[in-house]
Amino acid sequence: MPRRPESHNIGDIGESHVTQLFLSCGYACEKVQSDYGEDILVQPQLNGKIDPFRLFVQVKSSKKLSTF
Repeated sequence: MPRRPESHNIGDIGESHVTQLFLSCGYACEKVQSDYGEDILVQPQLNGKIDPFRLFVQVKSSKKLSTF
Protein backbone atom coordinates (compact mmCIF):
# COMPACT_ATOMS: atom_id res chain seq x y z
CA MET A 1 0.00 0.00 0.00
CA PRO A 2 1.39 3.48 -0.86
CA ARG A 3 2.64 5.72 1.93
CA ARG A 4 2.03 9.42 2.19
CA PRO A 5 5.22 11.45 2.70
CA GLU A 6 5.55 13.29 6.00
CA SER A 7 6.15 16.53 4.07
CA HIS A 8 2.59 16.31 2.67
CA ASN A 9 1.18 15.95 6.19
CA ILE A 10 3.23 18.92 7.43
CA GLY A 11 2.08 21.00 4.45
CA ASP A 12 -1.59 20.19 5.05
CA ILE A 13 -1.31 21.08 8.73
CA GLY A 14 0.37 24.41 7.91
CA GLU A 15 -2.27 25.24 5.33
CA SER A 16 -4.99 24.42 7.86
CA HIS A 17 -3.43 26.75 10.46
CA VAL A 18 -3.17 29.66 8.00
CA THR A 19 -6.74 29.10 6.79
CA GLN A 20 -7.98 29.08 10.39
CA LEU A 21 -6.27 32.41 11.02
CA PHE A 22 -8.03 34.04 8.06
CA LEU A 23 -11.37 32.45 8.98
CA SER A 24 -11.11 33.78 12.54
CA CYS A 25 -10.91 37.29 11.00
CA GLY A 26 -14.13 36.67 9.08
CA TYR A 27 -12.49 36.21 5.68
CA ALA A 28 -13.74 33.70 3.11
CA CYS A 29 -11.16 31.03 2.22
CA GLU A 30 -11.01 28.42 -0.48
CA LYS A 31 -8.35 25.82 -1.18
CA VAL A 32 -6.80 26.18 -4.65
CA GLN A 33 -6.92 22.85 -6.48
CA SER A 34 -4.60 23.59 -9.42
CA ASP A 35 -1.28 24.18 -7.71
CA TYR A 36 0.76 26.91 -9.39
CA GLY A 37 2.30 28.02 -6.11
CA GLU A 38 -0.86 29.39 -4.54
CA ASP A 39 -2.52 27.32 -1.85
CA ILE A 40 -5.41 29.41 -0.52
CA LEU A 41 -7.73 31.95 -2.15
CA VAL A 42 -8.73 34.56 0.45
CA GLN A 43 -11.44 37.20 0.16
CA PRO A 44 -11.27 39.83 2.92
CA GLN A 45 -14.38 41.34 4.43
CA LEU A 46 -15.21 44.72 5.88
CA ASN A 47 -18.29 45.35 8.01
CA GLY A 48 -19.69 41.96 7.03
CA LYS A 49 -19.35 42.52 3.28
CA ILE A 50 -16.98 40.35 1.26
CA ASP A 51 -14.45 42.41 -0.69
CA PRO A 52 -14.48 41.64 -4.45
CA PHE A 53 -10.67 41.59 -4.51
CA ARG A 54 -8.89 38.31 -3.86
CA LEU A 55 -5.61 37.38 -2.27
CA PHE A 56 -3.73 34.30 -3.36
CA VAL A 57 -1.68 32.95 -0.47
CA GLN A 58 1.20 30.51 -0.69
CA VAL A 59 1.87 28.53 2.48
CA LYS A 60 5.26 27.07 3.36
CA SER A 61 5.39 24.72 6.32
CA SER A 62 8.17 23.24 8.41
CA LYS A 63 8.43 20.96 11.38
CA LYS A 64 11.41 22.95 12.75
CA LEU A 65 10.61 26.65 12.86
CA SER A 66 13.82 27.35 14.78
CA THR A 67 15.80 26.77 11.55
CA PHE A 68 14.01 29.73 9.96
